[in-house]
Amino acid sequence: MLIAEELAVLLTKDRGGWHPTGHDVADVLAGGLSAELVAEGFIDREVDPADIWARRRVRHQAEEPPGDPLLAEVYSSIAQDQGAGAVQRRLAKASRDLVLPRLVTAEVLTTVRRPIIGPRYDLVDEGVRRRLREPLLATVLDGAPADQRVRTQMWLLNGAYCLRQALGLELRDSLRVHGAVRELGRPGWPEKPAIDAMNGRRAAAAG
Repeated sequence: MLIAEELAVLLTKDRGGWHPTGHDVADVLAGGLSAELVAEGFIDREVDPADIWARRRVRHQAEEPPGDPLLAEVYSSIAQDQGAGAVQRRLAKASRDLVLPRLVTAEVLTTVRRPIIGPRYDLVDEGVRRRLREPLLATVLDGAPADQRVRTQMWLLNGAYCLRQALGLELRDSLRVHGAVRELGRPGWPEKPAIDAMNGRRAAAAG
């Protein structure tokens, strides 16, 4: 599975639907898609020499697109020299339509049709989510080292305020969850634009 697909499974509630809001789901999945392309060496950020502020722009790094059809579609949608925030917004608009149907086709999720408010996605096999939780729980509960994939997932789920719920932990485990996230340090690109988008939306709603 891609990082974004794993995140979609972790975000699914036991009885269907999402732990965070639909907008947060879109940003989390978009962050996962960006992180996958960065990890595989398809995109990176470089300083724009024509920019007097020396801002960084997202650049294509590979001559050939990714072999995975979903990633290839995402890669082709990222215009050369976009800012990281613009890339995040573009991917967030399309992320659910890209990721969720493929999980339905793979019979990882199933669709429950609902009039007006749109479909609900349910988990087909709890064992899939249980296996995806294992490396994250090892970091949170046992202090195991986190590789970049685990770090990305923890940062994005924590940014959506649902890391504890996504891992199936109780409220009493909150301090351990927060401590494990602190140990990871501060997220940078490509996770930070997704987290900034979620935080900005909350700030706007509170204002």
